[in-house]
Amino acid sequence: MGSRRARRTPQTPGRTPTRRAASPPAKTPQTVRRRIKQRLAKLQQEEIAVSDDDSDFSPLEESSDSSEEDEPEAAGDRESGSDEDKDAEEEEEPRQRSEATYFALHSARGVTSNHTLSRLAEPRLSHAALQTLLGERPADHAAERAALLGDVELLFPHWLVALGHGFNVLLHGLGSKRAVLERLRLTQLQHRLHVVVNGFHPSVTPRQLLQTLLEDVLEVAAPPGRPEAQAEAVLRRFSGSGDARLFLLVNSMDGPMMRGERMQQLLARLAQAPRVHLVASVDHINAPLIWDQHKLAQFNFIWFDATTLLPYTEETSYENSLLVRQTADLALSSLRHVFKSLTPNARGIFILLAKHQLENADDRTFEGLPLSELYRRCREQFLVSSQVALRAQLTEFRDHKLIRSRATHDGVEQLTVPLEAPLIAEFLAGCDDS
Repeated sequence: MGSRRARRTPQTPGRTPTRRAASPPAKTPQTVRRRIKQRLAKLQQEEIAVSDDDSDFSPLEESSDSSEEDEPEAAGDRESGSDEDKDAEEEEEPRQRSEATYFALHSARGVTSNHTLSRLAEPRLSHAALQTLLGERPADHAAERAALLGDVELLFPHWLVALGHGFNVLLHGLGSKRAVLERLRLTQLQHRLHVVVNGFHPSVTPRQLLQTLLEDVLEVAAPPGRPEAQAEAVLRRFSGSGDARLFLLVNSMDGPMMRGERMQQLLARLAQAPRVHLVASVDHINAPLIWDQHKLAQFNFIWFDATTLLPYTEETSYENSLLVRQTADLALSSLRHVFKSLTPNARGIFILLAKHQLENADDRTFEGLPLSELYRRCREQFLVSSQVALRAQLTEFRDHKLIRSRATHDGVEQLTVPLEAPLIAEFLAGCDDS
């Protein structure tokens, strides 16, 4: 082994290995990828910028030619540049691509469908035809629904006990509770003083409720004019000495016309009276959001599950549906229902507005009755005492969707009735007959 090691020729101490001549650096895959990304970004930006297809100028070809000519120089600059410049370029390229992609996606027009209700093979039904078809349809699971209604009816004695101890009853659950309250009225409250409030009706207002309590229940000959005074009169009657008790049955306490602050505040004050007993129902899943902690303390509810699985036929009969054709009879019927709940002065104001619109029905430039002119006419007929009172009455009209108001270019408020001239004429003829 030692002799073999001795035969090896040691390298010369001062000798260094020869190096090959310097050759141009090879293009790495990273350089190629960077160049391709830049080319794609340029092409995408130029495609977005091109808007005229008939032009002979082709920026794509020019950019491709110029990019091919500048490739060697650009490659040399990139290879000779520092690492910091390369990192900055790599961070800038994705941002430019994302911006180009964003504007490319949002510059295109959205595609909309032309499948509208007017293109249906079957025309939309009228309200009367829809009610007829629903009435002819046999009820599903009639036995099971009757059993559920019977189970709820067994709770009537518990409700009366809770009412006698100062609590109020709130019914919740899936299905209409209108039949439940009707059975409660017929079986338990037939010989007691009670009032039924249909919260789903579009004409329900705090004023109408107070007038019903004063005129029909308490039989007050000359009730006060202001709502605050009317509420105080009702509360004095059922808070003082006496044996009379009032049972207030409210269907759909969370209905569209019942969600207002004034209505809920009135019901809360009535529920606090010692001899006023409230039994109400809610249908919406978010109904508890109507009340805060203060109102819940005033109502003092006990919640009972009254699931019936009955359809909400009456509760939804006054709502607009896209599948139901809005006929003139339905609009006129709704107007008459709401008109009956108004005070005499409010009726006079609405009739003034309707007559003025009917007189100008043939005038194409008619935009409505100015508010100042309406106030002048109401003062002449002693319908309002101030403009504040008129605006308060117009707010009630807007809540019932009896009028529309819009401001002109010079700031004048114009009032109109959202009905056609023949319907207004028929409505005014019915008012004259009554």
